[in-house]
Amino acid sequence: MLKKIALSWQISSLFFCLSMLPIWADIDLVTAVPDVFYRAACGRVGSIKFAVNGNDFAEATPQQPVYIRIRMDHGAVNCRDMVFPEDDLEQVMLPLRVEVPGYEVAADPTTVQIVRWRQGEPEIWMRVTQSTELWLRKDGDLRAPSSNVPVSFHLGLDLEDYLIIYRQAFESGAASLPFPTRDLNRDDIIASPAVATPLEMDLGSSNLVGFENTNDFNDYSLQFDPITFDHQTLGVETESDFTGILLGQLTSVAFSDDRLLARASISDAGDTVPAFSWRTTIRDFNYRGACERTGIALFDMVNNGFPDASAENPAYIRLGLNRGARLCQTKVAPGGDPIYLALYLEGQDNDPLLDVPKNALSIVRWVEGERAVWLKLTASTSTWLRLGEQTLPPNRDFPVSIGVMVSAIQSFEASRDLFIEGRANLPFNTTNLLTDGSLADAVDTQLFADVRFSSYVPLPAPPEVSTMRLEPSCLGEGTSAVETASDESLITFGEDLRISSEHPYIGRAFQLFPDQDDVVRLETTVRDVFEDGVCELTGQMRFRISGDVFPNASVEEPAYVRLRLSGGAVLCETLVDIQANNGSPIYLALRVLPIPDVDVQVVAPPETLQIARWKRGENEIWLKVTTATSRWIRYRESIGSPNTRDIVEFVLANSAVDSYTSCRNSFLESGANLAGNTRNPSNAGDFESVVDTFMGMDLTSFVLPTPSFIEFNADAFDHTTAGVETADAQNQIVLGDLVPMQLAGDLQIARTQTDLPLRVSPDISVQGLEVITLDAILPDDIVPTTIRWENMSSGALLSEDFSLAYDPLPGRTVRLRVTARDIKGREGEAFAVILVNPEGLDLNGDGKNTIEDLRQVTDQWAPETKSVLDLLHIRIDPKP
Repeated sequence: MLKKIALSWQISSLFFCLSMLPIWADIDLVTAVPDVFYRAACGRVGSIKFAVNGNDFAEATPQQPVYIRIRMDHGAVNCRDMVFPEDDLEQVMLPLRVEVPGYEVAADPTTVQIVRWRQGEPEIWMRVTQSTELWLRKDGDLRAPSSNVPVSFHLGLDLEDYLIIYRQAFESGAASLPFPTRDLNRDDIIASPAVATPLEMDLGSSNLVGFENTNDFNDYSLQFDPITFDHQTLGVETESDFTGILLGQLTSVAFSDDRLLARASISDAGDTVPAFSWRTTIRDFNYRGACERTGIALFDMVNNGFPDASAENPAYIRLGLNRGARLCQTKVAPGGDPIYLALYLEGQDNDPLLDVPKNALSIVRWVEGERAVWLKLTASTSTWLRLGEQTLPPNRDFPVSIGVMVSAIQSFEASRDLFIEGRANLPFNTTNLLTDGSLADAVDTQLFADVRFSSYVPLPAPPEVSTMRLEPSCLGEGTSAVETASDESLITFGEDLRISSEHPYIGRAFQLFPDQDDVVRLETTVRDVFEDGVCELTGQMRFRISGDVFPNASVEEPAYVRLRLSGGAVLCETLVDIQANNGSPIYLALRVLPIPDVDVQVVAPPETLQIARWKRGENEIWLKVTTATSRWIRYRESIGSPNTRDIVEFVLANSAVDSYTSCRNSFLESGANLAGNTRNPSNAGDFESVVDTFMGMDLTSFVLPTPSFIEFNADAFDHTTAGVETADAQNQIVLGDLVPMQLAGDLQIARTQTDLPLRVSPDISVQGLEVITLDAILPDDIVPTTIRWENMSSGALLSEDFSLAYDPLPGRTVRLRVTARDIKGREGEAFAVILVNPEGLDLNGDGKNTIEDLRQVTDQWAPETKSVLDLLHIRIDPKP
């Protein structure tokens, strides 16, 4: 019964004033309580009716909602995903209903929403987004629910029950919705897609006791604890694990005591209860890997578990993954061809033979991103064995084995010979029931899991949080859409067949990769450029990635990176115009920075990173990413993203020679995905296919005063970006949603100056017995009218050419200056030094420069010697 807050009329005037405030009452709870198998892998429990009979959510708004958390006890957890927006399982809006005639529900249809319901978690979260003061309307006035006029909503009903309770009420205005829905069509609410909310719990690891074995109510009663928090609650819709949710302040909402959801029962069917006996191997995996190989998994049928299974009435076996792990491959898509599993029976000559149709058991759903593999059984286990004229079910003496998660060769080796002997229904797992036994028809059914967003904790954590396990459940009549649903949330779970089975372990979590740092770090070289040059070369840009920066990128849904020049600088030439180049981007080489004793490979495809747009007159360069960063590298057998140890680099604005030199050896050792930046992603390591990516800028419209740095800004956008490869002009590109991408490091790539950007190569050299040649270097678009080389000590003119060969050899250190002037009267200068040992060029007189010349002066080395310049007596820096 409701607990009311009573106010006596015999109170002080102060309390009389308080009585004018809204009177708060408990939210009345009414539950349905079925019996449920105490170790059910996906057992249906009861439903909950919430009757709000006061102004309990007076402060709720869309911006500052109130959260309701429903937590199960006894270790029960949700057995499947229903709501998690981060995984595209959108919120479910629940209908509100008033039962008192003369009142209408004025609340917005989105007022009460389910906002989190994840497999493996003990909680369900709801959100209230509108003040209860606005929930009801009578005679045109808005008002809150009261004890006489409550407003109710339900959790845990089938769609048919929702329609019975809410459909007619909605048509008369007494309900906000006719049924729950994820996608509200406000123009035609009846046309919105309906959603059921059955409460199904995994009790496989619970501590419930069957009521047949105890008199303690608490031992066999599955109950829930409701509690409310204010808008300061964070992470409900976004945290990958419920333990990361930051709880806000408790609110004053209270609930009645009817909190029983199910009564646990043990099976009373004796040995006829279906059971699997598992045989698995446990394989180490990286606890944040994108596609981790797990151990093999085989099971034995040991009794007549599915006597009623048939083609017309199939049974389904759901093999779920624990702790939020997901499948990282699609082997059987909705509507695709099934994989038929080989069933085999080992035995002696006088033992039973197997008598099972070839299509008796098959994998009918195995979809990337989902959390379970689905098997379909279409033949009664009652007649699987034949002994003479007698038919028998499997039993513990003659178990029937199935390799459900094994390689093609493992399946072949287990079943091929037994198939010939009549003890297997297929020679191996296959999609071809007409196979002649050729190994080419065998299908790999190894399990690879995406555990990037799982809740595994790496060893040495306890096994309950570090070990991957399968969670089998079996479903019968009423199960539908397993083979056709576009999303697993649309599958209808039918009768729970109460399979008793262990939850076998198939993997152990390790931290094989260091922590990630989701930052793109840049290292650039800054070049001096002329302030109004028409094609000035910038410095080089090195991008170093150490985290999962592009987790959702794919060929079908790529991510885009835009590099935009500052200050009015534009590109002076076209490198990539997809339309003009017949769809030819430049593919950028990805190289993992080598670390001694750590053998990391780059497994990103050659097409992973591309220059998709680089056009003359535009101030943007566009890159396209077609593979998630979580699948770029491999360490041992684990696939992962770049990280603080295994940093992946790509380089822009460099020469073909530099690109090839830095990447080729890494490419040959699998440390890079290309031998250099190239237009040919099939390049096997040839230099001829590697291309320059020099960045030239037109600065005739540059607006910043000289000197100024030119830098670029980087933004990332998702796959909804349109026109990068097809738009005639950059302003026609339609930007998609921003992708978070943090840049750190250097952004400057050039610095403007009024003098000619003249430099000397090499600017420092050490004189030996050979003549040294120095070169004066200017940008390609500058034609000098004069060049002068001078000895800074004597002022002597040495040359008026681009190159200076200093001959005869100098007898002492020489400092040089080179000046240049172009046709516009602009001047530039640069400096160089040729270092000469004052003791001579050939100290030991053997006609060559070797280490022996150094040894000649070792006796003269002072204790304060700092570097090789000191040793040679040619140090030019007088500092001690």
